[in-house]
Amino acid sequence: MTPRRVLAVFTACAAALVLLPVAHAATQQQRFFRATLLGDDKTGRDVRALLRDQSGYVNDRVKFSDLTGDKRADAVVMIATGGAAGNVAVYVFSTEGLDEDADLRAVYRGEGLYRAQATVPSTGLLLIRTPKYAAGSGLCCPAKIVERRLRWSKGSERFKVTSTREVDPPKPA
Repeated sequence: MTPRRVLAVFTACAAALVLLPVAHAATQQQRFFRATLLGDDKTGRDVRALLRDQSGYVNDRVKFSDLTGDKRADAVVMIATGGAAGNVAVYVFSTEGLDEDADLRAVYRGEGLYRAQATVPSTGLLLIRTPKYAAGSGLCCPAKIVERRLRWSKGSERFKVTSTREVDPPKPA
């Protein structure tokens, strides 16, 4: 191999290393929710596999809000792939109906999602947004955004979808 070729290969390898995502240590929250999901028999097979082989992780943007009306903060947790699929699952963890010192448990499981975003726009309301693509639209530009609004039902002790609507996505910058 010529010196010029060696330099080109070296430069290409160095550039590839720079472009690799920088791994960061998981926070205590991320480790806690990962362990809780892996220890829960109701966690879906796909999410369990993502967490086990570390091709997915607990998104570090855990949100806390009282979603169940028990005057205690519940946790909204998303599972991310780190790739184009984005957040693929949303969970709500709560101690609703349990003693104050009880362990958190998943009271909502939204799995099999794609590029999901979960927000808490007001007390007691969980809003999950996912893209809806038309034929030929790229990852950047879904045709619509599907918004699902969920609220806790004390009677059935679960989250129920109160409305679903499609909205226009934000215009690309």
